[in-house]
Amino acid sequence: MNLLSIELFCLVAEHGSVSEAARQAYVSQPAVTRHIQALEAVYGAPLFDRHDQGLKLNTYGHFLYPYLKAIIADHRRALEAFQSFLKSSPEPVKIGATRTIGEYWLPYFLAEAKARFSWFSYAVHIDNTEKIVEALYGHGLDLAFVEGTLDQDDRLLVDIYAVDELLLVARPDHPLTQKTHVHIKDLEGETLIVREEGSGTRKIVQSHLEEKNIWPLLQTLSFDSTQAIKSAVEAGLGISFLSATIVARDTIHNMLKAIPLQDLSIQRPLYLVRPARRLVMPHVKELIDFILDENVVQRILPVVVSASIAPQQRAEDDVHLSVLSMDGLQA
Repeated sequence: MNLLSIELFCLVAEHGSVSEAARQAYVSQPAVTRHIQALEAVYGAPLFDRHDQGLKLNTYGHFLYPYLKAIIADHRRALEAFQSFLKSSPEPVKIGATRTIGEYWLPYFLAEAKARFSWFSYAVHIDNTEKIVEALYGHGLDLAFVEGTLDQDDRLLVDIYAVDELLLVARPDHPLTQKTHVHIKDLEGETLIVREEGSGTRKIVQSHLEEKNIWPLLQTLSFDSTQAIKSAVEAGLGISFLSATIVARDTIHNMLKAIPLQDLSIQRPLYLVRPARRLVMPHVKELIDFILDENVVQRILPVVVSASIAPQQRAEDDVHLSVLSMDGLQA
């Protein structure tokens, strides 16, 4: 016995018609009949008298009707009360983010989300792509923002919400910054500062450089923090590929210099990821819809870049920044 069986019993009792009950409940007439028969089997007695004009409650049906009607009413009241409870006291939304997103973009997103959903609270976990995906598998996160490559996996729902460009950067006095044209082969023997193993950014950079047959010809130095990589490049320890968004301030203030490569451009999709086989709480679904349906990213990213650049220099300098966009990509 289930709630649908009880609801269909009440509809047939009130309308005296299987077809009308089926229409109101959006099920087939045979389905209504099966549910009524199942209910009669539970109680061990017929509940309707069958007439040419339709069905009418018999003595047993009349006895049961107020009890079953009360169950439906109690369920509706419970549902309304529970929805109100969820809205007033929702569990924190557990959000995961890979390091570049979590350290630079996510705070601005949370400010926007807080303005829209003031009653929500959040718990944020920042790590590399591999660890974030593991947390999604282990039910430790409701959703995650990931910048790394993702393998096909039917346990995850994945949407592209933006696209980022990785720029080759160096200290302004690095020899490569003095060249008019820089090609991949010019990187041979350089020290490339990269993220740790398991980082999505590292996988993307390494994959592109392996395709160009330059990866084995580089010295590598790894850090598990984007900020540490920026500091290492500024200190002259080597060169690195970093998100154009997060080096905006550094290039404007001449702490880093972007080096255009003639024969390589690295763009990467950014993903919104969540578990595929888990019931999504209503407030989490609201947040997901907010991210995907209202182009919140397109409103936030110009703010992130703008916040990285001194006000007087925004108007004076013509700097090419690759801001996140959805151009040319679909999930």
